[in-house]
Amino acid sequence: METVALGVLGEKLLAEARSASSGRYGVTIHGGHVHSLRQTLIGVAAGHALEEHENTGEVTLHLIRGRARVIAGPTLLSLPSAITS
Repeated sequence: METVALGVLGEKLLAEARSASSGRYGVTIHGGHVHSLRQTLIGVAAGHALEEHENTGEVTLHLIRGRARVIAGPTLLSLPSAITS
């Protein structure tokens, strides 16, 4: 497996996201559709969202910078305060 500097790549993706009409930009850094583990890094510009979508498996969320609200079923988490408080 290749080593990836998440902070550096994240800054590049944020720059792309700010230019994208959707306000987000992502790349798969490991795995893909044919693998059981897929790791995708997504940059989301301020004021934009990754809308609700179907996920048939588990997910791990690693917030590098900023804040996010995550809704999973009836649960709402505000990151990072949901973890640090």
